[in-house]
Amino acid sequence: MGKSHSSEKKLRSQEEQFFLSQVKYDVFWGKVKLAGYTMKLRPEHMRMIAPAIRLDYEKTILSHKYNEEKGVLCDDNFGFENGVHEPQKLLLIGFLYCKFASDAASHMENLWHLINPNFKKDVSLRVLEQTL
Repeated sequence: MGKSHSSEKKLRSQEEQFFLSQVKYDVFWGKVKLAGYTMKLRPEHMRMIAPAIRLDYEKTILSHKYNEEKGVLCDDNFGFENGVHEPQKLLLIGFLYCKFASDAASHMENLWHLINPNFKKDVSLRVLEQTL
């Protein structure tokens, strides 16, 4: 039990050090939506929103070395291709890593907005599965 508790504590500490852990999700969401409402986010968009999301774009994303931020944001298998970011995937990353208000209802409401951003009456199972 002690080893499990120790590894959980270490993991929690690593998560708290991740750059998005201190960013409020609504701030992250607003910046991503502002910059990438109708298109993918290019490097100039990411530079624009970087200060608000606690990202040192030049140091981390443009670095030749691997780092956690680059690993998460620049994953070719998850919304990053040819130097541009897919806004919906960035929002999912933010949902996973950003800080939320303590109530579960707002957390769930934000998840629903990711699944149904256009507030449609019905959402297909395919859209739900893709998001989750």
